[in-house]
Amino acid sequence: MVKPFSKEEKEPNADNADHAKGEEKPSGASKKSIMVISAILLVAILSYFGLNVISSNRHHETVYAVGTEEEAEPPYDSMLVRAARESDVAYDNIFVNGTDVGGLTKEQVNYRLKEEFFSNLEGQELVLTDGQQSANIGFLELNLTPDFSGAVEEAFDFTREGTNEDIYDRITRLNNEPLQITYEPDFTYEIDEVERVILELSEAINSEPINATSYRGGEQVVITEEILGKEVDVDGSVANVRQLIPLLQSDTAYLAVTNIYPEILAEDLHNGTPRALMGSFTTTYTGEATDPRNVNIANAVSKINGWELAPNEIFSVYHAFGIMTEENGYRIAAIVVGNELAQGIGGGVCQVVSTIYNAVLRAELEVVERGNHTMMVTYVEWGFDATLAGTWIDFRFRNDTNYPVIMEASAEDGVLTVDLFGYKETQPGRRISFFASLNSVFEAGETFIYDPNLPYGKVIVREGQNGHDYDVFKNIYYNDVLVETVFINNSIYTSADALIRVGTGPADMEISEGYVEEIIDDSYIMVPPPARELIYVEF
Repeated sequence: MVKPFSKEEKEPNADNADHAKGEEKPSGASKKSIMVISAILLVAILSYFGLNVISSNRHHETVYAVGTEEEAEPPYDSMLVRAARESDVAYDNIFVNGTDVGGLTKEQVNYRLKEEFFSNLEGQELVLTDGQQSANIGFLELNLTPDFSGAVEEAFDFTREGTNEDIYDRITRLNNEPLQITYEPDFTYEIDEVERVILELSEAINSEPINATSYRGGEQVVITEEILGKEVDVDGSVANVRQLIPLLQSDTAYLAVTNIYPEILAEDLHNGTPRALMGSFTTTYTGEATDPRNVNIANAVSKINGWELAPNEIFSVYHAFGIMTEENGYRIAAIVVGNELAQGIGGGVCQVVSTIYNAVLRAELEVVERGNHTMMVTYVEWGFDATLAGTWIDFRFRNDTNYPVIMEASAEDGVLTVDLFGYKETQPGRRISFFASLNSVFEAGETFIYDPNLPYGKVIVREGQNGHDYDVFKNIYYNDVLVETVFINNSIYTSADALIRVGTGPADMEISEGYVEEIIDDSYIMVPPPARELIYVEF
């Protein structure tokens, strides 16, 4: 038990105080001991509070999970990541197309990339030529406008998009090796300068053909060779240049030049029969030479090339092509049946028929029989096609001149050409042209097909095609004055309903492999681009 202090003990009297003052003072050694002990205590206290302050500061810097009782320190430098995310310049060691964009703002990166783009184009030019006449045009004359926005975003997103760990890892990699971004920008350009240069070249290249001539020099007949005329196809030449512009490097663009044959060739004079190009027409096709359709085109061309018609003789495509069998060289390819595209032997020969028909129109030979397709085809305009269908639809024309007509045809590298040579006297200054006139349009309807092979709620739509009624006319000019318009043909193209397939099968059923492609093939319509449109709709 602790005894409480007495009043006297708690409050010492004066005698006691005087006694205390008279106590012995501590020696020097005692003072040193006290100071050492005090210093040790002070260091201990400061160390304790100092460590707590440092720990508190570190804890403050590394708060990542607000509201948790324990917050672990992340395995990356949060301040570095945060600075990278919020920086308005690209991180160091980032390159676009070999150009260092580190430390640049988005505007500066865009400017620097455009500067390098145009610098690389200095001295790059296209040579436009027909093989004899030529002119140069530099890429910088095309007023190109590149778009580097995608490259800029990619450079900046590298240290901005993703988790903090991802960004820290990328920054670490950037400190060791550069990021190389390869980017090909989209760009626009102005074609006016190209057209101007081509038109200037055309003035030097275009020329009229000169007939071969003959005269008697003593006992010999002297024949001078014909000279072919030339005409630059401006649109075709511009198209050739457009193919080279995206390459952005010096190259040669060849102009599209058409040879113009005179009415009388030296060969005709040697044979005693005038021979001139009466009519010519060209269509194009795509694909490899081994494609079945292209095999059929080449086979049909081989059967008519060099065909000679005597005066008043009638040419029949059906008899010239022969029976459509594999033994006769034909293959199975797409053919038009009604208003659908199906598979059949000889698909593609109708393009040859249509090319012959247009050459005949320009030769102004008599058309005896011609029928159009039920649907529009893509290789000629409305009203200028001709079809072949067994023995019931043929294309026939008559040589109504006084001289033989020779047909020459070729199909190579996607270009199909038919030339008709002969001789037909015409008055000087006479020329012709053709045009089609739309009479009416037949609206397409809709046909619904409920298909158990499609899951419930799946709809496949094949767009319909309107029908058209066209008349084709020929204009006749003398000295560029229209003197007569002649009716040539009437062509009616039937409409095709839109086919709407509605799935009636189980909602969770899987569509069998290849079934949608089969539907597409069976439902294809030959129309101008887009050829068809498939729309998938969920109920």
